[in-house]
Amino acid sequence: MLVDVHTHFYPEAYLALLEQQAHGVRIRTDAQGRRYLEQHGTRLATLTRPMVDLEERLRIMDHLGASVQVLSLTSPNVYAFLGPLAVQAARLVNQAYAEVKARYPDRFRCLASVPLGTGAEVEELARV
Repeated sequence: MLVDVHTHFYPEAYLALLEQQAHGVRIRTDAQGRRYLEQHGTRLATLTRPMVDLEERLRIMDHLGASVQVLSLTSPNVYAFLGPLAVQAARLVNQAYAEVKARYPDRFRCLASVPLGTGAEVEELARV
């Protein structure tokens, strides 16, 4: 069994919240038409199709022979949000990951995001 333990996935609802309410983070499009995340003028990550499209991710996994992937949220994670919005973002991402796991129980494992510095870290970890 081939397990890929370092993969990133951005749920669409997280990207929408990021676009609307993140502190200093924007979704931009470059000259080649690729969407990317920018924080305070610095490019963080290019949003490749597998990072936003589970069907594409599964196709690539099958092509490469990967049985399981461990999904995690990468930069800026929930830290682009202040206070209660960080908690909301963590819950939103963790719920989306739970839905992915429920839909594809044999293909994905997921790492939780916790809103560090908000006082809700332990509660969110216990919830997920």
